Amino acid sequence: MYLGRAVDHEDEALESSVTMARDKAAALRFMKKALKHRGSPEVMPTDGLRSYRVAMSDLGWERRQEIGHYTNNCAQNSHLNSDYERERCCASGE
Repeated sequence: MYLGRAVDHEDEALESSVTMARDKAAALRFMKKALKHRGSPEVMPTDGLRSYRVAMSDLGWERRQEIGHYTNNCAQNSHLNSDYERERCCASGE
């Protein structure tokens, strides 16, 4: 099982979804759900998974996708124990 999360620039969870697979169909379902409820962001940081790239292409968002080593680090670290640790991580740009 895989957990998909959409977080804002302040690391607040906007949407979450649990799927059995990390494929194009699951990525499209999650992105459409997040976009429907939250609107369209300027950029959408993701990890380097190919299904995200294909889903973004189907949505016409190739130029809005941001892939990088630390671009979604705050979302990946949202499991930290305290808000202080999370804010310190995001503020330092790690």
